[in-house]
Amino acid sequence: MPRLLITGASGFIGRALVDALATRSGYELHAVTWGTPKVPLSEQVTWHECSLLEHKSVDALFAKLKPDSLIQLAWCADHATYWKDPANFDWLYANLNIARAFIRQGGRRAVFAGTSAEYDWSGQLPLNEFETPLKPQMLYGSCKLAAYWAIKGYFEQEGVSWAWARFFNPFGPYEDRRRLIPKVCLRLLAGEKQDFDAALSQRDFLHVDDVGSGLAALALSEVQGPVNVGSGIPLRIRNVVSAIAKHLGKEDLVSFSAKNSDEGAVVADVARLRDEAGWSPSLTFEQRLAQTCDWWQSQGLENKR
Repeated sequence: MPRLLITGASGFIGRALVDALATRSGYELHAVTWGTPKVPLSEQVTWHECSLLEHKSVDALFAKLKPDSLIQLAWCADHATYWKDPANFDWLYANLNIARAFIRQGGRRAVFAGTSAEYDWSGQLPLNEFETPLKPQMLYGSCKLAAYWAIKGYFEQEGVSWAWARFFNPFGPYEDRRRLIPKVCLRLLAGEKQDFDAALSQRDFLHVDDVGSGLAALALSEVQGPVNVGSGIPLRIRNVVSAIAKHLGKEDLVSFSAKNSDEGAVVADVARLRDEAGWSPSLTFEQRLAQTCDWWQSQGLENKR
């Protein structure tokens, strides 16, 4: 049975990916974790402890497992620091070493994790994998883009199948509480008033379980190159916040001013994921947002903040 290795499997997206792959037959699933996991670990995969920043440890892991397929998600992701964190350099080098170890051991198909932050965000059109300029504004996006170019050149040179998944705004259970949706949920549940500017900017939100199933579909397909993983639906931040407040019955705690705000749009063109990988989300954003609000509410008073 072919082996599929998932790195970063105990993270926010990794958990959902493992759940999506565990329902599919035909692969022996292996996953990497390091330190204390932030989410419950699935019992449907074989777990390995490995520091992916240590090249010798990575080489030993791949020599032991010799995976046929790889989904590499690991990267620095602390919400407070990752945009400018110099650790992005470490993860750039780690991704290149993982790519080399995978190919050295005869790997046949790999998917690496990119980001919408690789794109130029100055336009209004949906961000397209081949037409939108690549122009990151922060170190995080710059290092991801550097990894993209290096991995693209290496895999194409070696004739090995590869894809590069560019994520937009995943949300759902276990998301970092400092991000928009959990932060608004928790503060409203704690009875705190929330004041916003006009909040007219548009973003692309996709529930993490749909991100996991979309990524699984991409990994098990033959699609190569960059592929956006998002909903393709532009949602104003104002409308997202209002929907959360309405679902929780806390509309009186939210207010918006007429103050000018960013009106930019960061929304995916999802034609490749939909048409080539054959994937679309199972539920609407509204249904997923309701599920997410209910999940945060279920966590108990001691976990509101």
